[in-house]
Amino acid sequence: MVGLAKTTLEHMRLKGGGPKFVHVGGAVRYRLSEVHNWINEHESYASTSDATMKKKMSS
Repeated sequence: MVGLAKTTLEHMRLKGGGPKFVHVGGAVRYRLSEVHNWINEHESYASTSDATMKKKMSS
């Protein structure tokens, strides 16, 4: 969903980054809402004008 390798997410988790997660049994799981929140917080834009337009649209 986020286009990152499993190992990348693991490294991010170990460093305190990435989406919030939960342990279920011995497995790490991500709530869909947390993934969406993380994606929204880390958006990047092709240009500053794209970012400005996005800000205006969400205000």
